Amino acid sequence: MIRYALAAAVVVVGITAAFAQDSVTARRSVMKAISAPHYGVLGAMGRARQPYDQAKVDAAFVALETQVPKIPTLFPADSNKGPDAGSDYYAAPAAFQPQANADIEAKVAAVSKAIADVKGTAKDVASLNAAFTAINNACNACHSVYQARKS
Repeated sequence: MIRYALAAAVVVVGITAAFAQDSVTARRSVMKAISAPHYGVLGAMGRARQPYDQAKVDAAFVALETQVPKIPTLFPADSNKGPDAGSDYYAAPAAFQPQANADIEAKVAAVSKAIADVKGTAKDVASLNAAFTAINNACNACHSVYQARKS
């Protein structure tokens, strides 16, 4: 009987560990899917590291609109793993507190609103920079609280 209970406990721990790792992988995947259009397209074009291309700008906004709403689902309480070798950034412990859910949802709603407000306004480098800054400021409101950097 004790062997069965011990075996069941090992299975539960294994499943929990796998779920937590899947959450970390999902979180990292979504954040990269946001970073690529935000910094890799909008930011790069705004800094003249890439030539301005309206089709790429429009596609970047669509990608952001698609990925950003996924963020609130990425912080299950049992997925707090702290720093790891795979990234310089990680989710801060505050992101996994029960009261964080509503705050993260509100901050994500603000990012989504910023994207909606500036989508279609970027028609040249100057207006792209203004749009990028508005989105970036909304993103940083969450990152300042829920993102940590390995020291």
